[in-house]
Amino acid sequence: MLKSVFSQHRDTLLERWTQRILDGYPDETAKFLSKQKDQFANPVGSGLRSEVGQIFDGIVNQDDPEVLLESLDRVIRVRAVQDFSPAGAVAFILELKPLAREVVGEEEHRAVLEEFDCAVDRVLLAAFDVYSRCREQMFEIRVDAIRRQSITVIERLNEWRAGRAGGEDEAANDSPSSYSSEETVTST
Repeated sequence: MLKSVFSQHRDTLLERWTQRILDGYPDETAKFLSKQKDQFANPVGSGLRSEVGQIFDGIVNQDDPEVLLESLDRVIRVRAVQDFSPAGAVAFILELKPLAREVVGEEEHRAVLEEFDCAVDRVLLAAFDVYSRCREQMFEIRVDAIRRQSITVIERLNEWRAGRAGGEDEAANDSPSSYSSEETVTST
């Protein structure tokens, strides 16, 4: 029943849903994402339009949300690195509920819409899992970068110390740490 009701409204729902998602971006970004159709000039907008269709079809077909993880990842990964809160990054999934009521008609399809809402909720939970994994990966990348940077600094410091200790005795005697406290006081 869900497929038959939503298949006749698919294009309208996808168009409106995509527009609502784009409306969540700053004005200039939304204009660019919606107007530039070339997938190479606008990979985010192109991917969004393509994956939103896959997600919608998965909801209507009541696919296991695991099947939609790839499409969810492509949309949410971009949102995870942008200025969206966790709720804002996945809220686009919930936008389908009021749209479905507007387009399909709440009174005549109440049971179908309840079934649809349950499917949307399952996908929303999967979307939040995807968001969490994306953010975790981002933080791991940052920690690894800081760790690599710290190791590089420590290695350079060790090289400097080894160079100072290995034959540069006069220069080592000039370093502040080589002075005794009496010498430091008398030299000033």
